[in-house]
Amino acid sequence: LKAISEGKTVTLSRVKLMFVGDANVGKTSLLKSFKTGKVVTEQYNTATDGIEISEFLFKEIVFDCWDFAGQEVYYHTHQFFLSPHAVYLVIFNLASKSMSRIEYWLKSVRLRAVYSPILLVGTHLDDSCCTQEYVE
Repeated sequence: LKAISEGKTVTLSRVKLMFVGDANVGKTSLLKSFKTGKVVTEQYNTATDGIEISEFLFKEIVFDCWDFAGQEVYYHTHQFFLSPHAVYLVIFNLASKSMSRIEYWLKSVRLRAVYSPILLVGTHLDDSCCTQEYVE
């Protein structure tokens, strides 16, 4: 990842994707969409317990996915699993007025993975409150 940040070309055949964010923002649903290539329309009311690890293949690249539980009780243990050799998806609910936890997740990742890429992913765009004006 350091080579990439320096502008060098690197060929990868395996990528570690870390799905982090608050509870009920859609981390597991997003992962299921990535795996199936389809939009997940049903809601999952079962919270992830700890970390759920899985993988999927996309265009000859294996994605190792770590779906972190979003409940606050797990926050202290997450730090032991955050790796500098990963791509992070900080996932948040666009329909939620409170996005204060985004900063927490960004700081948590940066403390353990200084050079790792972080992508901010907003979910629930189809919620009626997510008008064009609201999202901008």
